[in-house]
Amino acid sequence: MAEALHKELKSQGYRGKCFSKQLSETEKKEICADINVAVANLDYLIATPVMTCGVSITIENFDVTFAHFRTLAGLTCQEAYQMLHCVRRLNCNIIHVLTDLQSNNLPVDQEDLLCFISY
Repeated sequence: MAEALHKELKSQGYRGKCFSKQLSETEKKEICADINVAVANLDYLIATPVMTCGVSITIENFDVTFAHFRTLAGLTCQEAYQMLHCVRRLNCNIIHVLTDLQSNNLPVDQEDLLCFISY
């Protein structure tokens, strides 16, 4: 899914990277060596669980975070929270979250979201 989104965005002329299992270990190390330089001129960054905890993007280059957490992705609550906040400074400070769980009582605040994705 991440690679398909990356391909579509690139076809529309956007500049970005997809940090997924498709990247070689060398590419991953190069990107993580100085993540702020690697993403400085990008329109988007797609980060899958392959991007480990501890990645911290501190430049103000991105406006919004979009997250899609799948039920069987195998992420812990803490890992999902870390992924949501690897970009430390969003220009618009907006985060959108999509889950694939069917429910009429979806979380609306941070505390409820953390409880929700920990199941």
